[in-house]
Amino acid sequence: MNRSLTQEELAHRCRVHPVELARAERGVRDMRVSTVAKIAAGLRVPASELLAGV
Repeated sequence: MNRSLTQEELAHRCRVHPVELARAERGVRDMRVSTVAKIAAGLRVPASELLAGV
C-alpha cells in the first residue's frame, strides 16, 4: 500500500512517535494492539488489513 507519506508524516497522522513507527516497520519490536489501531486509523484501513499474513 503506497500513500506517498514519509514516516514522519505517517507518524504524525497516526499519533505515534516516528521512532516507534520506524522500529515497527523494520520489525525490530512487536507493537501493542493500540499502536496497530492508531496506524490503521491514520491510514484509514481496518487493522485486520495491517495484520493480514502475520
